Amino acid sequence: MVQSRRERLHQETLTEIKHLAYRQMAEEGTEAISLRAIARQMGMSSAAIYRYYENRDALITALFLDAYSDLAQTLETAIDAHPHASFAEHYRQRALAYRRWALEHQGEYQLIFGNPIPGYQVPTELVLPAARRCLQAFLEIFVKAWRAGAMRELPEYTRVQGELRASLDNWRTEAGYSDLPLSIFQLALVNWSTLHGLISLELFNHLQAIIGNSEPLYSAEIDAFLERLHMLVP
Repeated sequence: MVQSRRERLHQETLTEIKHLAYRQMAEEGTEAISLRAIARQMGMSSAAIYRYYENRDALITALFLDAYSDLAQTLETAIDAHPHASFAEHYRQRALAYRRWALEHQGEYQLIFGNPIPGYQVPTELVLPAARRCLQAFLEIFVKAWRAGAMRELPEYTRVQGELRASLDNWRTEAGYSDLPLSIFQLALVNWSTLHGLISLELFNHLQAIIGNSEPLYSAEIDAFLERLHMLVP
């Protein structure tokens, strides 16, 4: 369906507002986002810009959703060039794509994974499904590998009890994978946390003083994780 000129202009304005919001964050931090300041930069009245976003929090939520959606799309398409590769290779491609996206979209990464924005309450009912889509990109590889007998259950993750067990069971039920052991879900979370931690340390320049280039460490951790799981069968 062809967009009308009015619709195109509306979309272009939304895009410009978001672009300027990211510039504000880069220059002054996430707490600096201001619709009034953006309106001044665009030559708009304050009243006019509120026709696009009703308040600052609505703009921030839109930025969150865009960032999570773009990251999820990047992860989901990372294996398109290797559709028949092994589960291990699919995992590796998505893990590498995660780091590339973070390095190329540092503003977006810091927005969704950095410090909370003062005065902003994340609307979980809107943002959580988008965030889970990113984790799902990794979880689905574990699901397929498990069902194909291509990965093993690690004993240290089979003894979970109490509150953590209940939380993982809720996630398993919501995800629709009731046939999988809970250890797979704990493993997915711990592994994502490891990748995320390495990327965050790199982005904030905590690793470079110790090892210089962080990429070899990241790649080595991917290989070590795959070796632990014996995830080698296509």
